[in-house]
Amino acid sequence: RSLVVKVKFADFTLTSAERAPSEQGRALSADRIMDEKIFRELLSEAFSRGEGRAVRLIGVGVRFMDPEETSQLQLEL
Repeated sequence: RSLVVKVKFADFTLTSAERAPSEQGRALSADRIMDEKIFRELLSEAFSRGEGRAVRLIGVGVRFMDPEETSQLQLEL
């Protein structure tokens, strides 16, 4: 569904950047989803939010589309 980069700064603040592949709606192979260029752009976007703060931790990930997910669950109160 999308690529995700999370950055935790030295002061423990956290930010993330996420982007869906441009060919959304079609089944993409793993090598098409895991685009290094997009990860670099997301990292740059997230890092710039730190305004020069030191980085403590970087996380990268992929959110997969759940084929079973068709509607939001309702909880009875």
